[in-house]
Amino acid sequence: MSNQDPQPEEYTVNVTALAAAGSQSTKIEHRMNTGEELRVYAMHVNYTVVATKNLKGTLKVGANQIPTNKFDLDWINACTSKTHIFSSPVLCLPSQSLYAEFTNEDSAQAATAIITFTAEISIAKKKEK
Repeated sequence: MSNQDPQPEEYTVNVTALAAAGSQSTKIEHRMNTGEELRVYAMHVNYTVVATKNLKGTLKVGANQIPTNKFDLDWINACTSKTHIFSSPVLCLPSQSLYAEFTNEDSAQAATAIITFTAEISIAKKKEK
């Protein structure tokens, strides 16, 4: 593959049989080097087993939860495109860990879904003075 700046990336997280009233945190392994940055632009939701109606999700960059309130994954899955495009990209630097966190707020049903994040890795640009 040729060098490309920015380099498109996709990260897929499987939420497998998330127990009723349970949560799951998955580290997203990115392949960034020093001097690069990762921008996450969108989240695609695909339920493989439609059993819950209260699945919520969020991204954690370092210690910061983005957004502050969790996404309603049921609403995103009900959309025609099944995709939520962030109003501004989520920025992650090489020194920061990136986690996808999911919570099943349904007390009776388990949840199973595939979540794909659309992102890009690019060389960090220095600001001109």
